Amino acid sequence: MQEEPQEPKSVLACLTAGFEVVAHHPMLVAVPLLLDLFLWLGPRLSIEPVLVRTDKLLTTALTAEGTGIEVSQIQWVRLWLDQMMKQFNLFVALRPGPVIGVPSLMSSPTLLIEKGGASWPLPHARPEIVVSSALAALGWSIGLAALGLGLNAIYMRAVGIAVIDDLAYPVNGPDGWIAVWQRILGFVLSLILLLIPMSGIAGFLVALAGLISGYIAQVLLMTLISFAFFFLFHLLFVVPGLVQLRRPALQAIRESILLTQGNILSVVGLILLILVVSDGLNVVWRLPEPSSWTMAVGIIGHAFISATLTSTLFIFYHERLGLLKMIQNLYRKRQQEIKEIGAQSGTEV
Repeated sequence: MQEEPQEPKSVLACLTAGFEVVAHHPMLVAVPLLLDLFLWLGPRLSIEPVLVRTDKLLTTALTAEGTGIEVSQIQWVRLWLDQMMKQFNLFVALRPGPVIGVPSLMSSPTLLIEKGGASWPLPHARPEIVVSSALAALGWSIGLAALGLGLNAIYMRAVGIAVIDDLAYPVNGPDGWIAVWQRILGFVLSLILLLIPMSGIAGFLVALAGLISGYIAQVLLMTLISFAFFFLFHLLFVVPGLVQLRRPALQAIRESILLTQGNILSVVGLILLILVVSDGLNVVWRLPEPSSWTMAVGIIGHAFISATLTSTLFIFYHERLGLLKMIQNLYRKRQQEIKEIGAQSGTEV
């Protein structure tokens, strides 16, 4: 007799279990905590010379005849660039993006621009490393992003092991962090290779529509952006698949899409919960000024909540692996039926 699959935990139950995992393994906060401390108290990697040249080029282009751009808009762009020159820290590339990067409070654009990314609590001037050329800035960005993916591999591996230890899920779990790093790099490269041609095609279509009507171009652009977000929404479980089941990148992408499609309402609830908890508490964590030592409270709180939400994502994934297996079995069964029908049709002919 086949055993009935257990009812998976609800989203709130996954959050509670994630909190308990971090309470039992407090070292899970170490990587996001150390990254934020480095971005807060470490040297600043400045690209001010690159931004100065960019400011001059943009000013020349925007003020040329026939652009139709208002003076107030030009001033806003120049003010934004001026703030970036004084405050931007290229070390934020250590967090390449959500899920694929270590959660970080100090890499937040809101904190960098509104609070002043160059502010820090020590009495002497903050040391700076200045990058003078755009090519060097690109090289730094790529290298830091790759290093950041390595940090994320260490972080995700630790979370994955803690989740399996606490909840005794019947999977092998993560292997070495270098192998996890390689799989995450493979996923990011696959995504880049997919998005570059798609972005080129989308840009061409929007430009073509702009020749017909500006309104049509705007509608098409919004439609394409919505489609991009819909696609990225289906990649939520790629990293858990790479880490916990040791899947290759393409297989992890396929399984993430299947799992999301088969459980879409719960996935939407999970995303809303993560956004409400993280963004709501980030408002509190950002209240202290970066020039005050009270910022340490926000950094510690953010590291704890981020580890909890990451554990919640992994637990939600494990709880619904049974559904994924069921979907895959149904797909294989359907494919087999199609082959059998095709073989019978060929025999009859």
